Amino acid sequence: MNQGKHRHIRPWVCGAIICALMLVPVTHADAALAPIRLWGELGYDFRLERFEEGDSLEENAGIFKLHGMTYIHQPWLAVVEGGIGLDLRHTDRDTDDSSSENITGDARLRLFPQSRFPFEVYAERSDSRTDTDLAGLDIERTRYGVQQRYTSEAGTAYRFRYEHSDHRNDTSTASGQDDIQEDEADLFQFGFNKAFDAHRLTFDSNLNRIDQLDSRDQTETFFSTLRHTYSPGPSLSAEDMLTYNVTDLQQAMSESKTSILQLNSYAFWRPATRRPLRVNTSFRALGRTNESGGPENTANSATGTLGATYEWSPRWLFNASAGVTGLENEDDSETQTFQAAGASYTSEQRKLAGFDTSWFAQFDARNDTDAEGSIQGAGASLGYSLGRNLLIDQRSSLVFNGSQSVSYVADTDDFNARTLLSNLSLTWSRRGQARSSLIRISASDSHSYASGDRAAGIEGNFQLVNLQASLDQRLGANAFLSGNLTVQASRDFRPDMISGTGSLNGEWTPTASADLSYSINRLFGVQNLVFRSTLRFISDSYLPLFDTPEDATGRDDKRWDNRLEYTIGRLQLRAIGRVSEVRDEEQAFLLFQVRRLFGDI
Repeated sequence: MNQGKHRHIRPWVCGAIICALMLVPVTHADAALAPIRLWGELGYDFRLERFEEGDSLEENAGIFKLHGMTYIHQPWLAVVEGGIGLDLRHTDRDTDDSSSENITGDARLRLFPQSRFPFEVYAERSDSRTDTDLAGLDIERTRYGVQQRYTSEAGTAYRFRYEHSDHRNDTSTASGQDDIQEDEADLFQFGFNKAFDAHRLTFDSNLNRIDQLDSRDQTETFFSTLRHTYSPGPSLSAEDMLTYNVTDLQQAMSESKTSILQLNSYAFWRPATRRPLRVNTSFRALGRTNESGGPENTANSATGTLGATYEWSPRWLFNASAGVTGLENEDDSETQTFQAAGASYTSEQRKLAGFDTSWFAQFDARNDTDAEGSIQGAGASLGYSLGRNLLIDQRSSLVFNGSQSVSYVADTDDFNARTLLSNLSLTWSRRGQARSSLIRISASDSHSYASGDRAAGIEGNFQLVNLQASLDQRLGANAFLSGNLTVQASRDFRPDMISGTGSLNGEWTPTASADLSYSINRLFGVQNLVFRSTLRFISDSYLPLFDTPEDATGRDDKRWDNRLEYTIGRLQLRAIGRVSEVRDEEQAFLLFQVRRLFGDI
């Protein structure tokens, strides 16, 4: 690789483009340069971080940004814009100090930006230097490219883009040794959009090649997607997507190449029948090829499915589906099929002792076939639900919901399982002009009994109890107070998976979180002075702050965030303070920012 040639020519090419775009000379009297619009910002950042364990730091940063834009002759002919930026930082840590400088520049020229064939050329350059007590790091990034778009009179839109980028790292040590690493990348992109009748085509492709100079390491990736949609009306729609992906990786001692070709198709049909009928079909094909110095490995698969749902009445729903899958590689091939059918019924809602009640039932059957034989299975479930909404007064209500169901599944592979599921919830809520509050308690209980080779992990029981409370309070015209509390306890017992400790031994595991937030839009009556404060607790206990986790490794985190912002004209001030205790480690954070905007913003 001609590293020296590339290293010296590429920056000069990028610099020439930037200078040409920023300093476009006008050589014709009719091409008068319009007034230049300038804008930017000046800024200062102060950041302070303190840790009970680990390095603390104090950082000061200065920021300067300047952008400019103009046009040549008329805005429809050419638009020129560019910018420069400077970022200076100094960081003091407990163990070392560091200083960094980051200089950036960019420029763009857009020709005929409002036409059907806009053209753009751009360039970017950045140089970052960081010095510490022991080493220095110089990072140079260069990026430039062109982009062309074209829209035909028929509405077909084409796009092409080429971009070259260079990334160079130069690390120097206190002993005077230098370690230089440089990568180059070339990117090609092409795509188009076309619509005709009820069809729409979209194509996108990109080729990206990355070379590591002074070595054989090289990565080349190609990705393309062709998407087709067809929608002649609300009753029929179809979509196809074809993708082709190639990754070629070359290293000093090895080389590999992987190719993937994939097709996904889906269609949905809802004919105008008396009772709703929905038919859907899908097809997926995948081919993979892998070369890594030895024999080529290939794997192919294809799956097709067809399904239908028929709403016989508002209460009865029938469904059926079937599918076939083919698998193939160098050594073997296999065909798998499935057929399934089901029906469900939901009753009308009726009143019972003041409660709204309903019941439901479901049945399904399935047949699966593969190289080892076939398995037939069936399942059924039966359940009910009830609820009641009590209006306590005009602003508050009490809502009760409950449900219970029993299900049974079995197959010819000597497996069966029975599950009893129960859910209860009680919610109290109140809404007013200045205050809204809510309290909800819910419980869930599941018992499963299973037998057969696949019973492990299914048999057992699970319980969950959850309490939630929230409050939203308006404090005058500009202040708000909100709070949330969640307490939860769960228990999971699996007799075939007990390990003595952990989440499957049947012990109750608590988790809780609480947060309280206060915000005011005009602090001390000052316009645009905004203050927000949030206090948050997260704990593996039943009550954060007042309880401690039973497990020594459990969480018991606390965090208090405060944010103050003020804007006056083009001056922006921001202060953020945070104290926290995370995993038994105390932390503190302070950020102060000043921004001064200027120019034609």
